[in-house]
Amino acid sequence: MRCMKTQFQVLSLVLLSSVHAMGAVVQRVDVVSPPELANTDGPSFVTPAAFSVHYQQLYPSSLFSALPPGGGLLKEVAFRVDAPSGGFWNAQKTGIQVTVSKFTQGSLSPVFSANIGTDGFRLIDSSQNISLNSQWIDAFTPTRFGIAFGVGASEGFHYDPSQGDLLVDVSGLSVPLLLDSYVGTKPIAVWQSTQDFNSPQGRLSSEGLVTLFHFTVPEPGSSAFLALGLGALLLTRASQRKLKEPNVPI
Repeated sequence: MRCMKTQFQVLSLVLLSSVHAMGAVVQRVDVVSPPELANTDGPSFVTPAAFSVHYQQLYPSSLFSALPPGGGLLKEVAFRVDAPSGGFWNAQKTGIQVTVSKFTQGSLSPVFSANIGTDGFRLIDSSQNISLNSQWIDAFTPTRFGIAFGVGASEGFHYDPSQGDLLVDVSGLSVPLLLDSYVGTKPIAVWQSTQDFNSPQGRLSSEGLVTLFHFTVPEPGSSAFLALGLGALLLTRASQRKLKEPNVPI
């Protein structure tokens, strides 16, 4: 019996070690909104001054179908400049919050606070100073998503598309270049310009920024390995119970 118990303990330790090790085994999933503009310059552009004070954009949950069941960890949100501009600058006093919205596209409120859910996560704090490089490559290659805001290796916002649409809330996005954009069929954003600096609300707009989302998710093989390990553990425990049964008084 002592031998079986020792084997059980050793197997348990091995499995636990495997679980911790697999926590670092992740793969990257990138989602571009809208997907048809992933490698194509958008049909329109916008001047950041039009919404540099406060800006919200809603992204439908259906956009994130590449994520596995249960979602993934959102690590980075990025925009891109319009062709053929580009350059270097520091993003100062820019804050970004992400949340599952209370509303869907077409039903956004012009009041910023009304659109934010209870799980709001501060992706970028406005006190951070971030150096950005969104240099346009050439006239035939879409600019990279150089206006990128991300978090550290151990941080991020867990987004599960089954819980609702994703809202990105940006404040102080004051960059000196035109940003790549597109126009939807219904209101997808709330804009606030410098002229309405003290207002708690903005204006609804059907124009949105072309956006890249960078997620990390566990490798599929890790889950399968874990399932096999847990199965072996259960079989070991079952065998241990069978060995005990003849010694149990009737």
